[in-house]
Amino acid sequence: MVEAGKIKNYGMSTYSCLRVKPAELKMHLNLQKVHRLAQKVVGEDKSHHFNYVQVPINVMMPEAFVEPFQKVENERGVTENKILVAACSDLEINLVASQPLMQGMATQIPLSRHAIDDVYNISARHLQLIRSIPTRSLVSAVVGMKKMDNVRQNLEVIKKPLLTRQEFMEGIKPIKRSEFVEEELDI
Repeated sequence: MVEAGKIKNYGMSTYSCLRVKPAELKMHLNLQKVHRLAQKVVGEDKSHHFNYVQVPINVMMPEAFVEPFQKVENERGVTENKILVAACSDLEINLVASQPLMQGMATQIPLSRHAIDDVYNISARHLQLIRSIPTRSLVSAVVGMKKMDNVRQNLEVIKKPLLTRQEFMEGIKPIKRSEFVEEELDI
């Protein structure tokens, strides 16, 4: 299709195979193997045009930016375990985050106000956090919204600069909660 001029690039969208542990043999997929297969199909002297990967990325599915589940061999032949966003950067593959709001469930998960203090809408906070993952491979986030009010509120983030690496790391820290200690009852 690329040679026919019908498409410029292509990619893959997956729910789990790029986010699961390599030990899950029937589920795990190594991105570099897919990349090499695309190159093999067209030959070394041509561009393969395999330039996009889409996976769910949100606070409940953070594997793409926290778990080193992808093995990537560098030009010296050294294999390293990398997080998906780093593997995409190394392989020059654009990453698209899907489900950043977990089909609306993210609105029930508070995020640190300190890191994202200038975004007040909780959905927009989650979008701001995901769009600020410190990597050059993340190019977009796909967000489904049903109501025009949600679209307006969530577009708040385009007026804001991305979080710095430090602000991002602060934003993914668990919120400290007060410990609940039940008083002993005299029985």
